[in-house]
Amino acid sequence: MFPLGPELPVPPAPPERPSGRRGRKGWWLALDLNTVLDVRDARRREPWRPGDAWLGGGTYLFSEPQPHIRRLVDLSRMGWPPLSWQPDGSLDIAATCTITELSRFARTLPTTAAPLFEQCCRAFLASFKIWNMATVGGTSATASRPAR
Repeated sequence: MFPLGPELPVPPAPPERPSGRRGRKGWWLALDLNTVLDVRDARRREPWRPGDAWLGGGTYLFSEPQPHIRRLVDLSRMGWPPLSWQPDGSLDIAATCTITELSRFARTLPTTAAPLFEQCCRAFLASFKIWNMATVGGTSATASRPAR
């Protein structure tokens, strides 16, 4: 999407600050991924390298420092429909489907299991900002409470 060329230096780490929220030293470092040199489109088939990380919604990536990450592989451009019914009646939920999309979809389901979708989304105690970015795949892959 917006790769940094080799001519651009990696920005320096921010200066050390005193302990912040909840006593976690360095909590502000989580707000930036200042070690990332490149963001690439996942549709391009390139070999996986040390320092690569999948980027869906990014809520985990920005939740705590990730000094080992050098390149993000952006899944958002894969073009996967968030939710789709299959011919056999099963439901496909894309890894890039957001919690908001899943919740809205569940409200339209004409089935007795529909409330379970909403309950799972509500178990993800987060603001609407997180709901709009957090993905079903990321929530499951990181074993967040709602995924258990």
